[in-house]
Amino acid sequence: MSVKVAATVTIKGSPAAVFAQLTDVAHYTEWVGVIKGVRDISDTPVRLGSTYTSVAQFMGKKMESKVKITAYEPGKRYAENVSGKPGGLMAFELTPDGDGTRVNATADMSMGGLLGLLSPLMKMQMRKQVAGDMARLKARVEGKK
Repeated sequence: MSVKVAATVTIKGSPAAVFAQLTDVAHYTEWVGVIKGVRDISDTPVRLGSTYTSVAQFMGKKMESKVKITAYEPGKRYAENVSGKPGGLMAFELTPDGDGTRVNATADMSMGGLLGLLSPLMKMQMRKQVAGDMARLKARVEGKK
């Protein structure tokens, strides 16, 4: 079962500034709510094809995933393919918007086992999580940490 959610936020900052935060995987624990640790980063700064391992906690369950950068267009697009359970794609599209940047975030995750059976609950939790992450990203870029 696949669960897809999206969130959009406008951030007062250039696409370059937003992209810099999105691609700073070593600091994901500071704004991505489910990420509790990041290690084994293959390249710093990350680039297309870079990999890392993330440790997340979602709905009380600890999960470790291998992540690969599958889209990397500075100031425009960034995506990560997450291998594990759940696994899937997290993508960000950046568009200039006045004096800021509009960020469209989408998460398309494959849920198996018990998580798949709970897909309506998972979708609600993922929507809340992605919206919260975008709010924290906005605060981070705008200097309101």
